[in-house]
Amino acid sequence: MIPIDQTEQGFILWLRVEPDRARQARKLAAFLARQKLDRVAPFYQILRTASDWQVCGGEPFALPPDEDWPRAAKTLDWINRRVKPAIGPVEVVSGYREPALNACAQGAKESAHLGFWALDLEPIDPTLQRPALMDVMCRTHAQFGQESDIGLGFYAGVRFHVDDKRFRHWGFDPVAAPACAAPGPAP
Repeated sequence: MIPIDQTEQGFILWLRVEPDRARQARKLAAFLARQKLDRVAPFYQILRTASDWQVCGGEPFALPPDEDWPRAAKTLDWINRRVKPAIGPVEVVSGYREPALNACAQGAKESAHLGFWALDLEPIDPTLQRPALMDVMCRTHAQFGQESDIGLGFYAGVRFHVDDKRFRHWGFDPVAAPACAAPGPAP
């Protein structure tokens, strides 16, 4: 038996656990296709919850409420128009989170993940190191982030966060990413 995990095979199994999941997933996939955002990242990745979902007793994937879909569409559009041209393809490692999982995963109390505004990403390019990632993404955010109310954050390694909740940035190294050192709203 294939375990339910955050892989594509795990996603297929997860959909089968509850009959309504596949129907809801098809609706969301159709919504993203209408927005021409169905090729930004593999669909199953967009529905990943948190990396430590197992530790928290959560689900590997989650289907956000329909009313939250336009938020993710705006974030995906920015990723497609600004992030991918700057650093290449990305893997989505975390998207929508329900409150209990977000709290256990030590997400912010008002995390953008709770409303499906946010996606956490990692570059596919294994040669892209943290200083170069920060430099490129901070310059991109400085140039295009405010006009779209994009938030940009950095975690350990090459994992980073993009959301369209509000313009801000956090977690950067001012030496590696001087463009982010400019004053900006706090997270």
